[in-house]
Amino acid sequence: SCPSARAVQFSRNSSTMIIAITVALSVVSAIAAIVISGSVTSPLKKIQKTLETIRNGDHEARISNMNNNEYGQLSRAFNNLVDDIVVSEDRYRNISEMSDNIIFEWNFKTNEVVFSNNFNKKFSYRAPSNHFGDSFLLKAKIHPDDLDRYRSDLDQLEKGKNFERNEYRIKNIYGDFIWVLMRTATLKDNDGKPVKVVGVMVDIDRGKKSEQQLTERASFDALTELYNRETIENQIDNEISLSEMRKSEMAVLFIDVDDFKHYNDNYSHATGDQVLKFLAKTIKTEVDGIGFAGRYGGDEFIVLLRNAETNDPALFAQRIIAKLNEGFDADIGERLTVSVSIGIALIKDNYNTRVEYLIGKADDAMYSVKKSGKSNYAFIN
Repeated sequence: SCPSARAVQFSRNSSTMIIAITVALSVVSAIAAIVISGSVTSPLKKIQKTLETIRNGDHEARISNMNNNEYGQLSRAFNNLVDDIVVSEDRYRNISEMSDNIIFEWNFKTNEVVFSNNFNKKFSYRAPSNHFGDSFLLKAKIHPDDLDRYRSDLDQLEKGKNFERNEYRIKNIYGDFIWVLMRTATLKDNDGKPVKVVGVMVDIDRGKKSEQQLTERASFDALTELYNRETIENQIDNEISLSEMRKSEMAVLFIDVDDFKHYNDNYSHATGDQVLKFLAKTIKTEVDGIGFAGRYGGDEFIVLLRNAETNDPALFAQRIIAKLNEGFDADIGERLTVSVSIGIALIKDNYNTRVEYLIGKADDAMYSVKKSGKSNYAFIN
């Protein structure tokens, strides 16, 4: 054959070889891709599956069958991270359960609320789900006096405002209202949008009630257990405003023991104290439900009667005088009677009257009784 024919044949053979090699490379590449893909995706799928298992509550799940390659190193690092998280969560849970404080978390994205396990030791509510609509935050039995403020604060909390030191009375597992302090911290995303709130509920009932007892003690006279002077003045000032809103009358009675020095001088100061206690008890019994009373100082007492148009102050004064004349059995072994002079000042429509002026007028009326024979009552002219 001629050279040109051989060249053509060689060219054809070369083309066939190139095509064959190309096909072979493609097949090899495809097989390699499949192998590589499997070696990459298999560990990733294993990690993903383990993550889902842990998320579903199995905190013991870990990645197994790790090789000494990059994926084995990644798996070990992942397992170590999960170990640290589980230890941290266990520590957090143990601390919260040992503490009397209740921890809660409100996730705005899922609108779910969860509480620490010690919640059940304090409150009886059992939420049917973690949804906010079913949560204790929304369903708690709040004291009526705190309810409006609590709801307003809850609305602000959802907008990202924290509870700095908010105190409420909430009904506990025994059906009693207890004082609870709530403090929160809001977590925000990169755009500054609130995504979650974590908070703590602290039982401050014992301290709060001790504080209230101290306040009450500061408001009451220790001997007679009636309001002290400062408190009775403040209460009367407040009642003037209330009477104006009700468009009702009110009366202030100034009561002074006649010849009180006689009991101290002829018996003892202890007997004098008994006289004051007897008078205070008598006043308290008669004024219950229609007003209040206080010890103004020494042997002087103040009574306020609400709705004086129906709670007749004259009849009230007569009852006080009559009850005191019945007397009481003193520790000295004698039955002692008590005489008082009572001055009465009325407010009908002059609601701008100052407390000091009103008490002063009742005091003037009382002195007019002293001058005219004692053991009686009189209205201010």
